[in-house]
Amino acid sequence: MGNMDQVLWHSLHGQWFMMADPIAGALESRAAIHTDFLLLAYMPFYALWPDPRTPLLLQVLAVASGVIPLWWLARKKLSPRLSAMVAVTYLAFPALEWSIIFDVHAVVLVTPLFLWAWWAASEKRWWLYGLTVGLALLGKEEVGLVVAAMGVYWLWRRGYRTMGIASVVAGLSWTIAMVEWVIPHARQLPGHFALNYFSDYGSSYEAIIKGIIQHPLKVLGDVFGKTQLELMLMMLAPVGFVALLGWPILLVALPDLGINLLSNNANQHTIFFQYMAVTTPFIFLAAIDGLTKVVRWHDRGRKTLSGYRRRTAILGLAAGVAVATVWWLSPLPFFHHGGDALTPFKASPYLQDVKTVQRQLLATDKVAVTNNLGPQFSRREYIWAFPNSLDRADAVIVLTGGAYDVLPKEQIIAKVAQLANDSRFTLVLHDQDFWYFRRVAK
Repeated sequence: MGNMDQVLWHSLHGQWFMMADPIAGALESRAAIHTDFLLLAYMPFYALWPDPRTPLLLQVLAVASGVIPLWWLARKKLSPRLSAMVAVTYLAFPALEWSIIFDVHAVVLVTPLFLWAWWAASEKRWWLYGLTVGLALLGKEEVGLVVAAMGVYWLWRRGYRTMGIASVVAGLSWTIAMVEWVIPHARQLPGHFALNYFSDYGSSYEAIIKGIIQHPLKVLGDVFGKTQLELMLMMLAPVGFVALLGWPILLVALPDLGINLLSNNANQHTIFFQYMAVTTPFIFLAAIDGLTKVVRWHDRGRKTLSGYRRRTAILGLAAGVAVATVWWLSPLPFFHHGGDALTPFKASPYLQDVKTVQRQLLATDKVAVTNNLGPQFSRREYIWAFPNSLDRADAVIVLTGGAYDVLPKEQIIAKVAQLANDSRFTLVLHDQDFWYFRRVAK
């Protein structure tokens, strides 16, 4: 969250798409990590209220807007009751809810954008399709692969020749430009930092693709590993598995889903982060297609009692699976994970300490801070993760016990002990697990 807030704060102050490297503390382009330029869409609102909560709140509203085109698409094929079920399931979809709880990521906005794009294509409103797809490309570098896959779908299933070819060309061109030129240029190093996630297949894009082609059994083993199967279960069960009947649409998400399944980064094998944001809209589009097939198959026997019972049983089973899975996985209050999800939103016992330090810090201070306090101090030019580059820090702020700290808690405490004996710093505030050090003036 601190990284994203840094991008918005620096952009607001004329340093477009810049941030402080969370390790080195040096200024760099956010594009060195991801080309998620869509973050800048929050800028007009952030200018009015420069606070991390601005994009957090707007992200919720933007994602929720996807229910509108989803409802319109469902009503073309399904009854009002089934369409309403699809819409409610979208708003309660666990992967979607977890993605908006886990900080702010531009790629999460791709979920509603693809739903709007699909509806625009179904209405042949190509100007709106081009706008929403263009914005989706700004969400992350690999989104272009899914746009290209969507273009193939238009050619294969709908006969949208012009828009299909345009989507393929635009999508592939965007991703290739981002990973081959923009990101390496911003990093001042070849390749992408995430290439290490696919080191089992190779060390470069070409080697990874070659490794995937040459080792199909390994690919199958990785795709159908335990955590990968659990991920697919958590994505499909909340829609009662009916999305499987709309498998041609699911194939559109395959490039992004494949990247996540083949990665050795365990965070990409779960719904509890932002990684399923690009796949999510196609789960629901496929679910609409699947439900349509179920209804059509059994409408043929709707005049018979057996046909009615068969359709009711299938839809009832799908609804039961969906409700049970949503209850088990959702972070909504009173659901299974409700307590866990609400924890980050409860006021910290150290809130007053944080406010005290915020009042004492100078606007020009360079700050080293533990990750759990990053967003509280990110609206400044230089901020990085403790205990890196302490020789450059004007202030050091530590709260032990964070889930994403650079070092384990015991090592953080050891570093704090060293700092307490460092003549270059003085301890200004200490409250149990909270420390605030300041560099001694020369």
